[in-house]
Amino acid sequence: MLVKCIENDIYKLSDKNLKDFYSSWSDLKEIIKINSVFIVWGIEFSSVQFIYLNEKREIHCPFAYPLEFFKIIDPRMSKHFIYGDSKVLIKNKIKTVPFISFKEWALDNIFHENLFDWNKKEKSIFKKYYELMQYEYYNPNLNPSSEKLEIAEGNWAMCPKCIDAWEIDTINEMVKCPKCETVYVSPYSKHLEFIKKEDLLNINYDIYNGPTIKRL
Repeated sequence: MLVKCIENDIYKLSDKNLKDFYSSWSDLKEIIKINSVFIVWGIEFSSVQFIYLNEKREIHCPFAYPLEFFKIIDPRMSKHFIYGDSKVLIKNKIKTVPFISFKEWALDNIFHENLFDWNKKEKSIFKKYYELMQYEYYNPNLNPSSEKLEIAEGNWAMCPKCIDAWEIDTINEMVKCPKCETVYVSPYSKHLEFIKKEDLLNINYDIYNGPTIKRL
């Protein structure tokens, strides 16, 4: 699931409690910039809908942001997601609300807390899913090459950059050359069935990443 930031002004939030909560985030506009694209790591159905994002686009603890700040540009859920629950504070009471993420997080109410503390076990689990989900669906943050992979018999591909050949994984929509590590969109990708071309234009790369992407 991919989302694109369309708003980052705290005072435009519809919920007063959210305004109060995020008012302390003075650098929010630097953390989630307009037109930045993010993979969703968890979805929480609380009094408002939250999505968990890894805003630095590196391996660290995801944080919750209100969905109304974003536009969903690829609605497909990760194959690793399952239905679980989360304990949240609503009107000074602890309530159980639906939560969707990978198994270890969805079924463990203290997983996120332990990940925030950077515990070794939770860090290792998140790292595993981080690697899996980066390549699962079309991901512009990987800055894929504009060159196309040509597929031969048996799903063998030849890298246009280094001329190395390897057998690609037909499940993932992003593939990486094992020799030069150039990233390509898989010829088997179905992202254009779900993502509108205009949503992939003028994607903003924030201070943590490289150039603006203006291609599919």
